[in-house]
Amino acid sequence: MTYRIAVTSSDGEHINQHFGQANQFDIIEVDEEKNAWEKIENRSSVIGKDVVVVCGASCNGHKHDSIEGIINLLADCKYILTGKIGKHPYSTLQRAGITALESPFPIHLAVEKLNQYHKKITRKGR
Repeated sequence: MTYRIAVTSSDGEHINQHFGQANQFDIIEVDEEKNAWEKIENRSSVIGKDVVVVCGASCNGHKHDSIEGIINLLADCKYILTGKIGKHPYSTLQRAGITALESPFPIHLAVEKLNQYHKKITRKGR
């Protein structure tokens, strides 16, 4: 079985962006049986010349309509790996069926750890 992960990264190697400040998401497809994964695409939250920013300039307030746009953009992803995420976007994503996880690891290590976690929780029927 396969599933997808969205990752916030500025360099394609490290999870180093705040969810609310990411203007693109690397999409990774994981084959849990083969313990294999690959980056399949990059999705931009830039529309024309405008960036859909989920986080306000000071990150004190989030633009709720933008969060819904990001949810639509990432609707086929089961998880989001990000450097940081606020309470409101976290709970909004959770309600949409997307689990957001803060991760201090390089992408390859985080995906491996997430796949182990995913296998464990799916075996328990969660």
